[in-house]
Amino acid sequence: MRLFGKNKRGIELAINFLVTFILAVVIFGAGLFIVWDVGEMTENELNDIVEGLDKRITELSCSTKDKVCIAGNEAKTKRGKTLYFTVNLNNYLSTPMNFTITVDNTTAKAYKGDNEIENIRPLLLPSQQNISINPKSQGQKAFAVVMPKNTLAGQYFYTVRVVAEDQNKYANVSDKLIFTVG
Repeated sequence: MRLFGKNKRGIELAINFLVTFILAVVIFGAGLFIVWDVGEMTENELNDIVEGLDKRITELSCSTKDKVCIAGNEAKTKRGKTLYFTVNLNNYLSTPMNFTITVDNTTAKAYKGDNEIENIRPLLLPSQQNISINPKSQGQKAFAVVMPKNTLAGQYFYTVRVVAEDQNKYANVSDKLIFTVG
């Protein structure tokens, strides 16, 4: 009266196979998740390292012997991103100095090749800042340039002017900023 004797083994074998298969899929999925997470962490850490190196290189690019230095005056970016640059000032005099830093974005022009193009200009925040620097000290001011998503690709040129309150002690300095939007 063993009608189900052989079938029972077949059912047991099928259940064991299904349990083993499900466990294998779960373990494989967990392995993929771990590998993906580790890869993502490594990418984030690499980006942090690169940003730190960029910042350090920018700081080092301004020699302490320079009276005025613009760090990050040439950069490449994409639409919808924000660029930052700093103006570093050194006061070597024995009296405090006041400076006005102006970034002229009215003359910002975009070029594609040799042809000037008209389009929406990047936003400059702020366009003018004042700074007072104690004797034998350094100071810096940061500026941001926001590239709207509808900014056309090309190169944008800005003029940075640093004007000292007492122009007999410090000469005015002017420099160019070049931002490439791709």
